[in-house]
This record gives sequence, structure tokens and C-alpha cells, in this order.
Amino acid sequence: MATTIEELESSGSASAPMPASRSPRKRGVTPTEPRPFDEPDYQRPDFSGSRRTRIGSSVIEQFVAGHDAGDVLRELIQNEYDGGGERLTLTFGSRSLEICGTGKNIDRSGWERLSVIVGTGNVMGSRDGEVVAEKENGIGSKNFGLRSLFRFGNEIHVRSNGQVALLDLQTQETGRERDPAWRGEKGVRIHLPYRQESTERLEAFTVEREQHALGLMAASMPDTLVKLAHSGKKRGLREVNVRSIRTGRMLRWKQEAKIGRCRAAGVSMVARNGRLIDGGDKGAPFQEEEFSRSVAIPAEHAARRFPAYYKMPGGRLKIAVSVSIARRRIDLEQHGHFYYPLKAPSSRTGCAISVSAPFDLNTDRSEITDHVWNDWLIDQAVELTIDLLRADWFGRYGADAFKALVGNGHASPDRFATKIAERLAKDACWPTLGTGEDHFAAAGELVLPAAEELTGFLTGKRYLDRALAADKAICDLVADCGAKRFTIASLVRLRCAGKDEKGLATKVGNDANFHFTNYPAAIAGIDMQVRQASALSAYPRRLTKQNKLDLANTHSTLNASGKLRPAVELMIVDSDLWADCPEPQANRLHPDLIPFKAISSHCSKFNEEQWLIDAAERAATAAADDRERETLYRKLLTREAPISRPALTALRNNPVVKNQRGQWVAPVAMVHLKKPLARLLDPVIDAPSKELLNAPGLIGRLRIRDTLNGSDLVEYARGLVDRPEMAERFEKLLVDNLQLLSAAIVEELRAIPFLRARSGELVAPAIGDPLRGGIEPIERPFRPGIDLYRAHIAGTGRFAQRRTVRSGHPSARPDMRAHRRRPIGMGCRGIRRSGVAFGRRRRGRAGIRRGRGDERERGHGEDEADH
Repeated sequence: MATTIEELESSGSASAPMPASRSPRKRGVTPTEPRPFDEPDYQRPDFSGSRRTRIGSSVIEQFVAGHDAGDVLRELIQNEYDGGGERLTLTFGSRSLEICGTGKNIDRSGWERLSVIVGTGNVMGSRDGEVVAEKENGIGSKNFGLRSLFRFGNEIHVRSNGQVALLDLQTQETGRERDPAWRGEKGVRIHLPYRQESTERLEAFTVEREQHALGLMAASMPDTLVKLAHSGKKRGLREVNVRSIRTGRMLRWKQEAKIGRCRAAGVSMVARNGRLIDGGDKGAPFQEEEFSRSVAIPAEHAARRFPAYYKMPGGRLKIAVSVSIARRRIDLEQHGHFYYPLKAPSSRTGCAISVSAPFDLNTDRSEITDHVWNDWLIDQAVELTIDLLRADWFGRYGADAFKALVGNGHASPDRFATKIAERLAKDACWPTLGTGEDHFAAAGELVLPAAEELTGFLTGKRYLDRALAADKAICDLVADCGAKRFTIASLVRLRCAGKDEKGLATKVGNDANFHFTNYPAAIAGIDMQVRQASALSAYPRRLTKQNKLDLANTHSTLNASGKLRPAVELMIVDSDLWADCPEPQANRLHPDLIPFKAISSHCSKFNEEQWLIDAAERAATAAADDRERETLYRKLLTREAPISRPALTALRNNPVVKNQRGQWVAPVAMVHLKKPLARLLDPVIDAPSKELLNAPGLIGRLRIRDTLNGSDLVEYARGLVDRPEMAERFEKLLVDNLQLLSAAIVEELRAIPFLRARSGELVAPAIGDPLRGGIEPIERPFRPGIDLYRAHIAGTGRFAQRRTVRSGHPSARPDMRAHRRRPIGMGCRGIRRSGVAFGRRRRGRAGIRRGRGDERERGHGEDEADH
């Protein structure tokens, strides 16, 4: 042996091996082949006298340290459920923990599992080839759960049917003895003395640690227990009590399960509810509704073993999905988990829906593993969820059924969330406004209106049910699944073209792109036209330049005769002008579309100003009941827009308005007087009608005068023939308005009988001079104003009158000196301003001065002669 090694070392030193990266310099030389090694020759000693089974406690301690009090309770509940118990009680005493269950007694296989510290399979240290079998049909099977009690103490005493088993953490030993005190009792009782001293990994179970443990247990109860209540003969675990003598705290969980009805074929429903009572605090109730169905196991998984909880007749298994309920609605704030049927705390579905199935779990059963078995189970849960969505959940939960599928957190694993998203995108599972077979549609077939006004232009199967469409989260979800947004551009494209959209300036891009198969007949109805125009006009700022171009120039706008024309070729005619407008019906925009600016803004407006001029000129020769003149009158009364100067001129000079008597008159002949004067002259003047009085702006624009003129006096004088009793009032009116008596007016008045003679009759001033006997004046005191006006009208000598009035010189007439007051509306200055001097034209200042000089020269003699 030594020789061989030396030879190898010698040969190694004689020819060192060349590095692999370099080739020999002489390619013709073949390298020397290495010599073979000898097999090691080791002779095993005999260990039969010293062989022992020894396992360090760190393995168990690490397992126990990885569990908290909530995990301990979960393991105890799991064991009690596997044993068929309905009630579990934990009593934390002053020195130890007592656990009492009501399930079946421990059988032979159970005692075998208690004969080892941990695990199943071949028992290490056994010379007889002893094997500990796994628990069959139970939730737990690895024989680890009960050992979590080492968290509180070092020795576990398990009592059942007159026997007691011991598991010792410190010595890693087990044992079993008779227990006469428990013989004949039903169920299992566990006794666990508290740990008094802390170890490297496990602390002593003090009062403080007990308080902490109770808090963890209270928090874990709902998630641990909720799936373990059944509605059939096997009621499952219904009650858990935790009592603490040292802290005085008591926890009590009670739950029930009832069968519900489900509209989905082959699906069963169970409604569970529970409540945690923590001392005097009853707490909030916990509710969930679970839906399950049996599925066939594929051949590749036929040999798979799983708990009896999920076994169904015919070799099938149960898959279930559930939702938490709060106030009769899905509690969308809850995170969905995977259950086995206890909750795997580290495995979330990523939404509000939980899944219960016989998953394969990791060692501490905190999460499901990445395994094809688990993938198949998740796929079955997805299939069940989609079927329930259509057949039951939407009718039961409404929009919350879809909200429950919206992601609300991290998914681990993400297969359930991913598969749900895929099915929502491709399956016809979305409720629509359609009926029958069209009630459900795939997301890619749906549209989402960008605004409420954009709804209703397609068939009902294109729109989400109203309960879903009103929810933004649902709309975002269906949009992510493939639904298109129906925008203003979508509506413009739908309105302005059929299948061929190449001629449109509007491009919809990624928005909804639809067309009518029966275009243009589909948009030729006035109802559709109005709805489209209303939606387009609701958001004018969203209309782009391209949208407006298509709306203006495509044959998509209804005219008055019911045909489609480009909007730019149509004319807007107001309703009050509609019947009398000369524009052909084919060129008019349909009257129902006029209020909508998105359409009417592209149309031209009827030239109303020119029509005002033409209609006013035609009114001069129109009949009293002419319809066009009535239309013009109504238009003027309601018009607020300015009127051009040429139109106003035509309107003022033609009979287009009504007076107080309902007669057609020209505004230029109309007068709007104050009420006292208007009442006096009402029979002879043309005053505004009541409706015209309610339009003061129109009165101002038509410049209807508001003062009296000479023509009004002439008309009043002519009317005295029928109303002689008004003569005195007329004389008074003349005296008050002498400034209106121009030469022309005076000439007209001279031929009208309006002066009252002594006989009481009315005579014209031109018949004779009342001061020369032509008219016999009425006996009465001299009144300067009236008598002077009589002389003024009769045309008697003005100079004598003026001298008499101004100087008060004695004459044949009554003495005027007592009447120094100037007559109303009279006087030289008033006469000069009026342009009238006793029926003669007014002269200039120089003429007046000359006249006054002549009067002085003639003196009183002329007055006497005139008299």
C-alpha cells in the first residue's frame, strides 16, 4: 500500500500535468495515462454493545416555539373535531391547564400515536419494527398538533377510557398507565402542569403569559371554528369555552349552521353564524354563507388521500367557496383565505371570497403548497364561483357579488385571482339590460358609457345591468376585462356613418366602435335624433374639431320634412314664425332639434330682420285677421334681441300693433299718456293695448310718444259732435295746451263745431266773431284764459287783445286790471314760443317791435273802433 503511494508521488513529480487551457508543444507526443486508484479498505467495528437512540430536544423545542397560543387552540380544536366532539373546554387553573372534550374515546391507533414524542411511521429505537400509522380521515395527520401544548408546560397527560399517556419534553420519553379514576367517562381530558422555569427557547407560563395567550386565542376563534359547524346529523363542533382562574377572564364561542337554498344546480348552501362572548362583552357576530358542490376526482389524483370532511359519496370530493356577511351584505373589507377546513393564515385568495378544499399544506399548516393537486382544487373553485355568479350570487347579492371578486390585497398563491380574472374576461357572466339569452354577456361585448347621457343608443345586451353600471369599481373591473368605453367620439361615429367610416374625421381609437346595420334608417326617427342631440349637447367642451366637422357635413340631421340632410344646409326657424316663414320645409331644421346646440349651431338662422320689414310693409294692406300680422305682433311682444334701424322704421310706420280697442294701428300714430289724460282722450286717441303695456321695452324701441300733440286736439274736437257735454272740458284742455296750436291745427279747428254758443249748441269758430255778434257769448264773468283763447280761435284783432291784457286800458270789454294773472298756457312769451299769434304766423323780433310801435301811434282810438 505504501509502495503504491510512493510510486504515484514519484511519477507525479517526474511529469507534472499540463493545465487544461494549454496544449502540449509537441503535438505528436501522446500524454501518459494515469494509473488506477485502489479501493479504500475500512473494517467496521461492532457497535452492538453501545448503540442507543438519542434525539436532542431542540427539534421539538423549535417546533413548539414556532406556535403561539392561537396555534395551540387551533390544534386542540382540530383534534376535538376529528374525535366528533361538539364542545371543547379549556380551564387555565392556578397551577395547570385542564382540557375537556366531548368526542370519542381514544382508540388503539390513537394510543399508538401517543407512544411517540412526535411524528408517524417507523418508531426509532424500536427493535420490533414498530410503526405508527397516520390518522385517517382526520384534519390532522402528522401527529404534531397535540405537542404544541409544550408551549405551556413540559409534561402532557392524556386521559381517556381508564388510561393515561405521558409525553415528557425534557426527557423525550413517553409512557402509558391505567387511570381508574377516568374509567367509564366519555371523551378525552388533558392535564398540563405549567412550566415554572424558562428554558433557552421556551419561557415559564406566568400570569402575564397567560393573559397574552388568552388574547391570541380570542382573536383566532372565528377563523378556526367557523367551518367546523354542520347542518346535518353530525353537528360538528358548536361550542368552545376558555376559562382562566388566575385572570378571571372567560371566552365563549357558540355557532350554528343552517341549510339555505341556492338557485345554482347541484350546489348546496350552508349559512353559519357565531358569536364570541368575552366576559361581559358579547362582541360582534360572525356570519358566512358557504356554497359547495361535489366534483369527480380525475384519474391522476384518484389515489390521493384527504380528510373525511371533504369526502362525498361515489368517490367524489367537496369544493366550497364562501363569503363573510355583515348586515345581510357581503363584507367586502374581509380578506379571503384558503381553508383546509381550518384557515391557512398565510394563504390568501386576493379577494373577498374564501375557498375550502383538501389542500396540501406545509409543515406547520400555515399555507398551501405549490402542487398540481392544489392547482386542480383551485381551478374547481374558480369554476364554481363563475357558475354561482350567474345562477345565484347576482340575484342574491347584487353588485356586491362582483365587487367581491375585485382584488383587495396580496394573493398567495395567485392562481385563484388570476383564473378568476381570465374567466371574467372571456365568460358570458356579466348581467346586462337584455332579456332571455341576452341577459348575460362577455365583457368584450359590453360598452361603458362615459356619461349617463350616452346610455341607450345600442341594444340592451351591450349595457351592464343598472345595479352594476352605477358602481365605479365594477366599471373599472369590467373595463379591465375587455369592455370598451362609449364616449362622445363613439356616438359621433354611430350617428354619422354606417359600416364604412373612412369618410369620417372622427377617430374612436380604443373607444367603442359600433354602427347600425340598417343605417341610415336607424337614426331617421325623431326620438333617436333628439336623444343623440341631447347627449352631444350635454358636453359641448368634449366635442373636438373633428366631431363638429362630422356633425355638420354628414347626412345625419333630420329636416322638417323628415329627411336626413347635412346640418350646414339647414335653417333654423323659430316656432312663432314657423307657419308664416317662406323658407321651404326641406331647408328647415326639425323644430325639435333647435334647442340642442351641438346640432343647431351648424345651421344658419332665418333672416328675421328682413322678414320684419317685409311683414310690416304687407301689413299696410292686410286684412284685419291676417295671420302673418298676428304672428309679427306676437313676435314683437316676446322678442328681446335688438331690432335693426331699417326694421324699426318699417314697423313704426305700418299698422303692426294693437291699440286699447284691439285695432291695428301704426306705432307712429299711437300715444301713451298718463292715466288722467288718457282717460279723457280715450275715445279719440290710439293708446297701447294691455299686452303692449306689458312690454315697456318694445314701447321704447318703437318710440311711441308719451305727450299730447295738436292732432290729438283736432281728433278730440271732432268727437264732440257725439259728446257735446265734453265741450267745456275740451276748452280747458285747449287752454292748458295752447302751445300745441300751430297754424295748421288752428285752421283745422276753425272748421270744427266745438265752441258752445249762448243757445247751448256747438258751433265752429269760423262762423263769426263772438265779439261782433256772430256768436252770442254766454253770460258769465270774464275769464282771461278761456275768453282769450275764444278770441284767438275766432281770429279777432290780436293787437287790441294784447294791449287790453298787457296794459289793462279801459275798453268796452270788462276791466282786465283785476286779472293780472297770466292766462294758463298763454302770454306773449307762450304765444311766441308756440309759433301762433291768434291764427297768424309768428314774426321776427323786428316785426314785433314795429307792431308795438304802431299800436302806440294808433292809441286807444283804434281799440274803440275795433270794439
